[in-house]
Amino acid sequence: MKVLLMKPYSKELYKDMTDLICDSLEKYHGYTFVKLPVFQDGKDLKLWKPFDMELLKDKYDFIWAPYEPLIEVALRIKKMINAPVVGHFEIVPESKFSLEEIDRKQFEETKIADGRLNDYMAYKLMMDYYLCCDACTYLGQYEKYQMEKLYGNKIEKKLYDAPYTINNELFETLIEDVTPKHQIMSVFRLVSTKRAHHVIEALSLIDNPPKYVILGEGSEKEALEAFAKKLNVDVEFRGIVSDKEKAIVIQESLFSVHPWACLPIGETAFFKKPSICYFDSLVYERLGDLAVYVEKNNVRKLAFKIKELIDDESKRKLLGEKAHDTLINSKSRILLMKETSDTFNEIFKEGLQ
Repeated sequence: MKVLLMKPYSKELYKDMTDLICDSLEKYHGYTFVKLPVFQDGKDLKLWKPFDMELLKDKYDFIWAPYEPLIEVALRIKKMINAPVVGHFEIVPESKFSLEEIDRKQFEETKIADGRLNDYMAYKLMMDYYLCCDACTYLGQYEKYQMEKLYGNKIEKKLYDAPYTINNELFETLIEDVTPKHQIMSVFRLVSTKRAHHVIEALSLIDNPPKYVILGEGSEKEALEAFAKKLNVDVEFRGIVSDKEKAIVIQESLFSVHPWACLPIGETAFFKKPSICYFDSLVYERLGDLAVYVEKNNVRKLAFKIKELIDDESKRKLLGEKAHDTLINSKSRILLMKETSDTFNEIFKEGLQ
């Protein structure tokens, strides 16, 4: 199949999950992808990097919008090239607005802060566009429940559960015999929703805390540096690193901590390392036994679990092996490259019939 992909904005320092899925489909099922680096600015479509527009004259089997903000763009492109659209709705962002708050305040006829109401209305519009797609993918039953709350009605259209993937084929070349250090790690954007500040606070509550290595960058870096200094916690901010360096940091760490994440936990599991994360219905539906769960936003319980895994080497090993088994035997919704390609190939074939 030849696919026109609505390419999400990226600094292109490394392959994102969309790129990995494309790679797997090209390798195992002979797909060809043309990646259109487009976004919508008001009513205008703009490119975020150069693109040969002559390629839009080619014939495509379908257009793929891998995230909800790109679906309206894909539907506009559909009118130009007459190809069906596969759209994916990733998440209803409760961090931007609370569906319960919106419902309550509308019932009470009280004013909602303009920014939160604007976000809410924007996502309702994205949902309308999403349901106009020829085939629709989503993250699972819990997220469908959130989508139906946003939509305000039952979604009758068939939705396809799309997995995540990790680059196991690259990681297989990066396995090293590394002696673990007295350190733990995370890899995520430095934004408040990832809750790095919870990990730093938890480390301040235990004796002889390990060094904490964070891979990633973001707007909260300076605040997190100041917070770590205030609590006297040893945190190293590595920034954006190569896949090789990330693999080394995972292997030389005792385990990882990701209060809110999915993919990094799959990557950690590949190297037989356990990951601690907060329990959330959406996360649990994705991960299953890939993670070690603690009560959401309970920093003291997070500190207790970190201390427990630091002190118990045999338990760390057992949990790491359990996570690895879950990953390689497809017992979660994070799959290896080959299994991911097979799943998406079946979704595309069935959804576009």
